[in-house]
Amino acid sequence: MYRIKKSVDSQFLIRVIEEKVSPEEMEYFERWLEESEENKEQFSTLILLWDKIGASKAPEIPNKEITWRKIVSTLSKKTSPSLSLNSKRSSLHFNFEKDEPKEPNTLRNYHKSFDYIWLRLAAIVFFSAGLIYFINQYQPFHNSISNFEHKKELKEVIKEYTLRTEKGERITFPLGDGSVVYLNADSKLIYPSTFADSFRHVELIGEAYFSVKPYKNRPFEVISGDAKILVTGTKFNVKNRNDGISIVVAEGSVRTSTSVYEKVQTLRRGEMITYSQKNNNPKPVKADLSHYLAWRSDKLAFSHTPLVEVVEEIKRYYNLEAIFLKEKLKSKTLTGLFNTDSLDKIISIINLTLDIRIDRNGNKLIVTDGED
Repeated sequence: MYRIKKSVDSQFLIRVIEEKVSPEEMEYFERWLEESEENKEQFSTLILLWDKIGASKAPEIPNKEITWRKIVSTLSKKTSPSLSLNSKRSSLHFNFEKDEPKEPNTLRNYHKSFDYIWLRLAAIVFFSAGLIYFINQYQPFHNSISNFEHKKELKEVIKEYTLRTEKGERITFPLGDGSVVYLNADSKLIYPSTFADSFRHVELIGEAYFSVKPYKNRPFEVISGDAKILVTGTKFNVKNRNDGISIVVAEGSVRTSTSVYEKVQTLRRGEMITYSQKNNNPKPVKADLSHYLAWRSDKLAFSHTPLVEVVEEIKRYYNLEAIFLKEKLKSKTLTGLFNTDSLDKIISIINLTLDIRIDRNGNKLIVTDGED
């Protein structure tokens, strides 16, 4: 019996540790945790790392005004100058009690004291100017990092991540906004480290089912090939394979268009649209959800599907290779719904239905004529 591997992303586990997940996400996490000892070990290791470095805080930026006052105060205590104004003579008298020994009040000593004061003041100004320059250089960088979500010009700061599934693998992946992506085998999802306040955007290659967290003023966009799908909160499936893109809506509604077919189409629950080079006038049509979403229930569904595409889907699901010994067999079509718990049973049904022979040799399927 073949089982699909399920996994979660480390960012999701960190949100679990920080208790920032929804009840549905926590329920999924608990099922994932009980699935294997390997999952428990992975989560335990992450907790240990998080205890050591995850909660550490960055040092605060020094305040320029407070730093300046501390510098002046410290240096002033060292020199201890006393400044007094003699109203009768209209002149300033400077006395340095500790740094200079008391000498007769001669013109020479007066100039010496005066030069010493200015030397000290120049040193203070020079040192302070250098420190303030450093703070000014650091402060804008710090502010730009903490506020990058609100500044379009710093969009490059937001990192992009890629989530991949291999053949025979599926992943349920919660996004940071509360939406959940169910990524089918042999697919790729590109998503940002943080969604913007006014817009959410991901890219898909392959097939995925989206359950989008509703935000009225924060649309969610999926780019897949030439197709663009825009929603605010709904559930839908996108399949981008074999030079064709199909969108099926399971709940709510979506708006979609492509760079070739720029007309915006609105799809509602139970409707689908297919974009391809063969379809010159794509329009929404009624769809059998149990058929087009069969993979979500661990089933394989085909409707007048060429055998070459049927075999491709089997290869993808069971992580196999295949060889057609006769090219003409690829165009035979198959209709049916198959449980995936037994590959041998699927092969047997296909052989009888199409009068062909599919033999399994290790990790390889060999497709030939039923008469051979």
